Amino acid sequence: MTKQDLEVAISEKQIRLVYQPKIECATGALTGFEALARWDHPELGLVMPDLFIPLAEQSGLIDAITDQVAGQALRWYGDTPAVQGLTLSINLSEKSLGNMELADRLKAKCAEAGISEGCVILEIAEQSAMDDQLLTLDMFAGLRMLGFRVSIDHFGLRETSTPLLARLPFSEIKIDKSIALADSRSFESQEYIKSKVDLGHRLGLSVVTEGVEDRETLEFLKKIGCDIAQGYYIACPMSGDLVTDWMYGRDEARMRRLL
Repeated sequence: MTKQDLEVAISEKQIRLVYQPKIECATGALTGFEALARWDHPELGLVMPDLFIPLAEQSGLIDAITDQVAGQALRWYGDTPAVQGLTLSINLSEKSLGNMELADRLKAKCAEAGISEGCVILEIAEQSAMDDQLLTLDMFAGLRMLGFRVSIDHFGLRETSTPLLARLPFSEIKIDKSIALADSRSFESQEYIKSKVDLGHRLGLSVVTEGVEDRETLEFLKKIGCDIAQGYYIACPMSGDLVTDWMYGRDEARMRRLL
């Protein structure tokens, strides 16, 4: 893959989105979706973001991709009545930190789609957020002033100090899937996850755990008070046109279990 391939992908709109649901651990209620990018490469087939996002960052195309992804996600949200009122999570690259013009464009896209910025969660990786703390503080404050919620993604892969976390104006931490995918039945893994959930709650934050792939992990998260879960056990990422049917099917299945 080359920069030229990616420029063609942007111009020909080869980047498409899938959406993965998030639920409340305590009740199972649906809380929102995360928009995830996929590249339909004409020769290589489906290319995952961990392969093409680094290329976009290195080649200076990441903001163009973010613009396109955000626009696509926000239009889908605005055109899908069943998801309105839920949250929509969109990932931001570390290379976009400090780019308030991008933040202003995201706000304008929300207005075009008729969406409240308060429904949109912008996810930024913990490592990126902590590398330049002054820049992160300014960016997070600017995003919050524009009405967006901000999430620290891939949380737990580094040991960020509590005082530093307390300074940053974000609303959510998202425990990295590699932590949840570890043996959740081992005492060490359980204690580690619980410590992160407790830390988030002490800071007044919502806590999301991704990578939930079995019932045991979900039950454990419910037991320790984790707020939100995301993962293949709940649902695989799906195209936008399948979301409404999935929601109706899920509601019907839950009703049958209650009858």
